[in-house]
Amino acid sequence: MSATVRARAYLAFLAIAAFAIPREVAAQATGTIEGTVTDAGSKRPIANVQVTIVGSGGRTGALTNTAGAFRILNVAAGQRELRVRLIGYTPLVKTVEVTAGGTATVSIQMSQSAVELNAVVTTGTGGGQVESRKLGSTVASIEPPANASIANFSEMLQGREAGVVILPSSGTTGEGARIRIRGNASLSQSNEPIVYVDGVRIDNGGGFGNGVGTGGGGNPSRLDDIDPGSIEKVEVLKGAAAATLYGTEASNGVLLITTKKGTAGAPKWQFEVEEGMKSYPQGRIESQWGFARSDTQATRLQQHYGTPVTAFVPFSKDVAVGLFETGKMTTVNGQVTGGTQLINYFASLRGALEDGPFSARKFDWPNEKGIRNGVFMKDLNNRYSGTVNLGVSPTTSFKVQTTALFANIHQEVPDNANSIYAPYTVALFSKPENAQCNASKQDGLAVATNGSMGNGLCAGPGNPTGASSFGSMRELLQQSIRQDARHFNGHVRTSYLPTTSFNLDGTVGVDFTAQRSTYFIPFGNNVDRRINLANDGEKTVDDRTHQEITVSLNGGWNYDLPMRSTSNFIFGAQGFATRDYDEYADNQGFPGPGIEVVGGGSSPQVFESFSSIVNAGYFAQDQLGYHDWAFVTGGGRYDYNS
Repeated sequence: MSATVRARAYLAFLAIAAFAIPREVAAQATGTIEGTVTDAGSKRPIANVQVTIVGSGGRTGALTNTAGAFRILNVAAGQRELRVRLIGYTPLVKTVEVTAGGTATVSIQMSQSAVELNAVVTTGTGGGQVESRKLGSTVASIEPPANASIANFSEMLQGREAGVVILPSSGTTGEGARIRIRGNASLSQSNEPIVYVDGVRIDNGGGFGNGVGTGGGGNPSRLDDIDPGSIEKVEVLKGAAAATLYGTEASNGVLLITTKKGTAGAPKWQFEVEEGMKSYPQGRIESQWGFARSDTQATRLQQHYGTPVTAFVPFSKDVAVGLFETGKMTTVNGQVTGGTQLINYFASLRGALEDGPFSARKFDWPNEKGIRNGVFMKDLNNRYSGTVNLGVSPTTSFKVQTTALFANIHQEVPDNANSIYAPYTVALFSKPENAQCNASKQDGLAVATNGSMGNGLCAGPGNPTGASSFGSMRELLQQSIRQDARHFNGHVRTSYLPTTSFNLDGTVGVDFTAQRSTYFIPFGNNVDRRINLANDGEKTVDDRTHQEITVSLNGGWNYDLPMRSTSNFIFGAQGFATRDYDEYADNQGFPGPGIEVVGGGSSPQVFESFSSIVNAGYFAQDQLGYHDWAFVTGGGRYDYNS
């Protein structure tokens, strides 16, 4: 080997050594902190306590397990401060001495707190977590109650925070609610808050699309597609200061949904099965009253109802109450969580089947000519949902978190609310004395078999319940309104913490909804010759797809100033691309019974709408603190809208 080659090899060896020695020294300059957290009063271990290294922005730390134990790896050697927090307990700071290559053991006791002024909340983009008393805007935190049955996202918010109002539309099964934070802000624009799931905008709309309506009520909400069992907490930003972090759309408020994450430890499984019943307060619904105006009419009504009827003596029939029964619901939920310091996971599956209290079973006229049995309106809401959350932390300064939520929904609702063809509306205005059957005696169906419900049998045109307008109950109950939807929300978030005072994170996510709604009236639905609404049948099909793409890059920098002052500076930029397609077709005049496709009619109509909106903005905000008791927050934002 020549001298030149030797020199190059020697220099290469020095370069490798120079690169390897600092890494080895750096590895040896870290240690481990482990310990337990217990209740100061009962001495029992406390689970889910957040233990973080002061100055890391909440990025370096651990959660205690069911035994109250925690372990934090790769902690820089030296004197370190642990911040210990849990809602309902007074937060505290514990000093620990960490030696290179060693393990520091600490025992921590927490005292319960009646007044929580130091609650830890998420400030939003780039800000990490901070005590609520330091914020310039109002942030409320809502956690799912441990011992309450929560069927959907709307129920989790109802009555749990001042200023947050949930407004149901009509009370039908599976119906979504309107959310208002501190009331309405506009007469013409949307008053709904914007909603984020783990930093990704989610479709907060719903309904049946532009082509299918239910008279203004009974509309599903895409927010209810979220499995409530997978939610860790919901934070509500009420003040206008939220617009600095989330743009001008945040003037109606912001809902920040945080899903559950995995924790280090052995897999923990949880299974739940819930059975429930649901009914309307029927005591508030008055019976329908009437009286026969002659002996002839009294005799006819007596034969129709199968109960005694006397002329000029008032009698009643529970026509409206006959539309209701006791509904039932079944919910099955399974979860698993676990992991190591390198990788953690959380997964859940949920199936919720609900058959609501609205039913036409008591009005099922079996084997009657012209009546399509089994096509009556239904009150169903079946949801199947799944959540997967995976976190990877290859180093203490770098972390990747990904979440995927999927929901499959099938819903059927009755025509309701302000519709003049709603069965319940017509039932309330029924007049029992007007009930009639035009069947001849040869039909053998002149006498009812279920008189208590006011359901006389009619072989031909008639008015079995005495409906006073728009159509008979037999005609109105043949309408069908249903929806099938698929909803996906997912994201990937990377967090980089090069120092304890500086952090960066980037998020890319998508929210996608595909829903198909149908409205159907069968051919020959005017069996009683009273209704004049598409007597030869009608069908409307509405296909709606909604897509939200979220891209954000945010950062935070904490540093000390003279005179015991501090600064918490956050900055970032976000972009949102929203696309909404709505296509629907309607047709009437089918040539005969059994045809249930739009193309089978004689009067086709096709409609289409499309919108594409891009929102982007960047912001900066600084919070100055003095002696940890006085705080001033100032910020600015610039937004662009296509």
